[in-house]
Amino acid sequence: MNLDMMQLLIKRLAKESFYKIIFVLLEVHKDEEFMMRVKETLMKDLLISEWKSGNKDDMINKLISYLE
Repeated sequence: MNLDMMQLLIKRLAKESFYKIIFVLLEVHKDEEFMMRVKETLMKDLLISEWKSGNKDDMINKLISYLE
């Protein structure tokens, strides 16, 4: 698997509304080198989005829970 193939597959799956399969695809290939950067960037984007939407307390509580 490479980055170009992953992008192509995700676009095709999204076009057909196969969203669950996208997550399976990501999980199956989670150890690919390019996936580390993707996961880090996605996590940062989601954290910023949650922070801006006013869900700071929920986000902090989840972080504390995950660290237990």
